[in-house]
Amino acid sequence: IETPNLSHYADMSGLGGGILTGLSLQTMANSDFYYGAYPAEYSNSLSGIFDMKMRNGNTTDFAHSVQLGIWGLDLSSEGPISKKNGSSYLFNYRYSYSGLADKISGSDEGLNYQDLAFKINLPTKKMGTFTFWGIGLLDKIIQRPEDDPKQWETSMERQEQKADFQKGAIGMAHTLSWNDNTYLRSNIGITFSGTKAENHIYDNGLNRIPVAFATKHETNLQINTFVNKRFNAFHTNRTGISYTGIFYNLNFNTSPNVGLFYPMERYAYGKGQNNVLYIYSNSLFQLTNKLKMNVGVGTQYFDLNKTWTIEPRLSFKWNFHPKQYLSFGYGLSSRRERIECYYTHVPNQKDIDNTRLGMGKTHQLNLTYDWMITNNLNLRIEPYFQYLYNIPVEENSSFSIINFNAFILDKQLISTGKGKNYGIDISLEHYLKNGWYWMINGSLFKSKYMGGDNIWRNSRMDRDFVIKALAGKEWTLGKKGNKILGVNVKLSYQGGERYSPIDYVESEKNHLIKVDETKAYSLQQIPSFISDLSIIYRINKKKVSHEFSVQLLNLNGFFEYSTPL
Repeated sequence: IETPNLSHYADMSGLGGGILTGLSLQTMANSDFYYGAYPAEYSNSLSGIFDMKMRNGNTTDFAHSVQLGIWGLDLSSEGPISKKNGSSYLFNYRYSYSGLADKISGSDEGLNYQDLAFKINLPTKKMGTFTFWGIGLLDKIIQRPEDDPKQWETSMERQEQKADFQKGAIGMAHTLSWNDNTYLRSNIGITFSGTKAENHIYDNGLNRIPVAFATKHETNLQINTFVNKRFNAFHTNRTGISYTGIFYNLNFNTSPNVGLFYPMERYAYGKGQNNVLYIYSNSLFQLTNKLKMNVGVGTQYFDLNKTWTIEPRLSFKWNFHPKQYLSFGYGLSSRRERIECYYTHVPNQKDIDNTRLGMGKTHQLNLTYDWMITNNLNLRIEPYFQYLYNIPVEENSSFSIINFNAFILDKQLISTGKGKNYGIDISLEHYLKNGWYWMINGSLFKSKYMGGDNIWRNSRMDRDFVIKALAGKEWTLGKKGNKILGVNVKLSYQGGERYSPIDYVESEKNHLIKVDETKAYSLQQIPSFISDLSIIYRINKKKVSHEFSVQLLNLNGFFEYSTPL
């Protein structure tokens, strides 16, 4: 089931992917990350797939946990429903301290979040295994202006902001084994994403003026099923079909110039339903004892603009040495845009229709060399190349949806843009041994795009390089060996994000910051260095364990800002 971004405060300006995942470690199982030539069963992505899995609850014993931290309260419980049938439940709930403090103090300002996740696993003897699962997130943020109007210097200090976000997914899965070599898996799920944001600004006369009002509610009904069959030791196939019904209601209104108290104008609106159908087949062939081939193809149809795609995938893995292998992958993938991008409305302009946009597409090539140097030391080298096309851009402009990171889109788009990403990743990883682990990862890359003016430029995310290092050590303490002290360090050094220079003439004329589109993303911020430190102390007893931890995020930034001038 494809879900919206399950992170708190995701898609807010300045926060990007969010500030805290809605997926608790108490509920997560091993998950997979695919990129390049990922299997044909996955669709609607131009970059990669994060296949998240929730674990089953304990089938023999009950276990409960309470976690208290600066962020909030975390409660979880799991255990058997029937030990005889092997059925189980898993439950987790988190609530922010800020929300609790607001209720106690009577204030409603600040961040307030909560999330809930559960999974019920019900195996049967003859009817297969039924699984019921769900996850939901509720976020709220309120910001009020400074109490003393004499302290107001910018338009932001005059504003009153309120935003509510709701995200969730609930579903049922059924797995039925026909025989030892064949099984059928079916899923039905409903996902929901809702946003309501209101902004007001106070003028010099302390009049409260609305400058933004945006609502969006999107519900997706998803039904999919596949048959997985192992024909013999050399061939396994998975063939399936997926349907998605998209139900939406959106209305975006904002002031074209908040600082001058201009009235709101409508920038996007729409209400209705659209449908997506995806059919695929994927086969894994064991060509020789050392060579595997994964080949698949999928086709996707989107009825909003009557577009459809054919998406082939192909990969090889060659174990030419007991401890070394080479793999190669190619994939053609496509992706729909966010629903609000199709229903853009530009005030005082006619014939604005982005519903005709086709799906963005990409060719991806990647090569991997993997060497297990020792039982605990692994080296991986991965060069890659990605070519994007059919990307939405604005005609005769440097604008491309590739760089878009705002909430409201106000442009007529055409699907003629392009992009390319290429580089090499190198990772050296030492797995946990004697309580010690470490990993070093470096990436050199370029990210380019072509806007509606047909000029190739650096994209917003063209940082040139990223270097990361992880290390950790655990010590066993106490006479009984039941106490563990762990220290973990993470270091990250990366090139700066690209940005466009300001056009001071146009900004002065419009009383609003305008960038020079002809020099889009020609400037770059300085490289950034981030260091994180965590210290964990755990006490294990027969029926209960206690864990105390301290996490210091962006540690070097804390000391930089704390240094007296």
